[in-house]
Amino acid sequence: MKRLVFALLLIVFCAVCAPAQESVTLSVMSINLRHNSDWWEERFPLIADEIARLKPDLIGLQEVEIGVNQSRALLDLVAERDPGLKYELYEQLKTGVDMISGEGVAIFSRYPITARKMRDLQHGRPVVAARIQVSESLAVDFFNTHLHHQGGDEARLPQAQKVMDFMDKLSAGRLAFLTGDMNARDGSQTIAHYLASGLVDAYTAVHGTALGPDDMTSPILLVQTPVPQSPANRIDYVFYRQPENGPRVTRVRRAEVCFRNHNEKGLYPSDHLGVIAEFEIAAAPAAAGTAKPDPAAPGPVLYIFAHQDDESLIIAKMRSDARSGRIVHAIWITDGSGTADPVLRETESRGVMKHIGVPEANLHFLGFKDRESWKSLPEVHAAVLRIANAVQPVEIVANAYEGGNIDHDVASLMGTLTAKAVPSVRAFFEFPLYNSWKGQYQVNKFIPSDDVETLYTPLDAELGRLKMEVIEMYPTQAEIVDTLKLMIDKNKLKKYGEPYRPAPAHDYLQRPMQGALLYEGNARNPVSFDDWLSAVGPFLQSLK
Repeated sequence: MKRLVFALLLIVFCAVCAPAQESVTLSVMSINLRHNSDWWEERFPLIADEIARLKPDLIGLQEVEIGVNQSRALLDLVAERDPGLKYELYEQLKTGVDMISGEGVAIFSRYPITARKMRDLQHGRPVVAARIQVSESLAVDFFNTHLHHQGGDEARLPQAQKVMDFMDKLSAGRLAFLTGDMNARDGSQTIAHYLASGLVDAYTAVHGTALGPDDMTSPILLVQTPVPQSPANRIDYVFYRQPENGPRVTRVRRAEVCFRNHNEKGLYPSDHLGVIAEFEIAAAPAAAGTAKPDPAAPGPVLYIFAHQDDESLIIAKMRSDARSGRIVHAIWITDGSGTADPVLRETESRGVMKHIGVPEANLHFLGFKDRESWKSLPEVHAAVLRIANAVQPVEIVANAYEGGNIDHDVASLMGTLTAKAVPSVRAFFEFPLYNSWKGQYQVNKFIPSDDVETLYTPLDAELGRLKMEVIEMYPTQAEIVDTLKLMIDKNKLKKYGEPYRPAPAHDYLQRPMQGALLYEGNARNPVSFDDWLSAVGPFLQSLK
């Protein structure tokens, strides 16, 4: 009897002491904005009213007129209605010749976006994907698209197949959501392919498949007089797909058609109604002392550079972070004196940061001697760590470890050490500058790694212009910049965007690649990998 009582008490004790499984509620919305047609400046306040009322965590938007900054206009209207409702933004123009229209798709997220990718579906249509860090133990992948409006299943089924192939490669083992105007009804081959590929339609999960007029989303007549509205098609969706293991949707708490509001003239928010679904998700057990990030305040991102101009090769991501409302900080380790007056170089970078909207107070110039930062690793580390502890970033971005310039490799090392030392950091990315992979000089291309996938910041209209503007804002580096402009693969940049990737687990006591490193052949500043080891080895040992 005593053994039985003890066993029961032990079971109760273990149940109480075991880490509780975190439960997260996540709401996901889809809405087609009808770009800049049909009195859009009168319609957008109505869209903002509904977003402020429902407060979705994630929004997939279609027919966004990026050319006139509709995303920013809508975010400003939402902020006027609810100052605490803040979103990060990711937007992507249509592809091919359709890019000229200025139209595209967008994602709004109340949580930090830690990665962005897109794929061309043909017929000018992209699908975009964002990795969303919902909590310490939960990251989900959010996809958004707008399938072709012509050609029926013959055009849309191949697009849906590309969407699912993209999801399979990007989100294997991860909970994923897909929103969009699919221009396809229930029973079509396009929707059937989604369902056969493992997607679950959140709306029918709640309401079943016997749907009626109140469940339809399109078309809505956009007129300036009250008229009866009788949408006959359901072509707007919120889907989700469960992973085999890990965090899963345990229940779709609700799913409803939204954006039925209109003004006194009878004008509706769009020619589509929208859809919102709310999910209950069982995440992994939360670690002791961790807290769910505040979705109204996406965490800061800290960029760590070696020189004043390194930022030019990751400027699109910096601007994307800044315009989405993230707090951006930047550190420059060296004084840049190796190629020009350090005062002039600092002035150039300050001008670029002002141009992209990063506050003066968030710029940190450490002033270590150019080309010799490797000789001062303990001091560099202490200075970077002091700033990072004050900023408390959730994301760090630094130069890649590639042997192109020894100061670049110092920045990479500092990024790795800071990401490990600062508890707030949840993501660490690197970006390429130049290296000598397989004996060939290459610019803005990574040394290949089997461990991580290259991500891209797509260049929308603003970011494309910005990329060209910024590269001309370093007059002291004109000769170097001109060489870089010639060597950057402009077609790849235009097609995919600006490259970055999750930083691999670099071993800084090993060469970043086989063969001679670029900095070993620098006649003006001869330095070898043995010199690097002589400084890095004892420094890393001192940290143990």
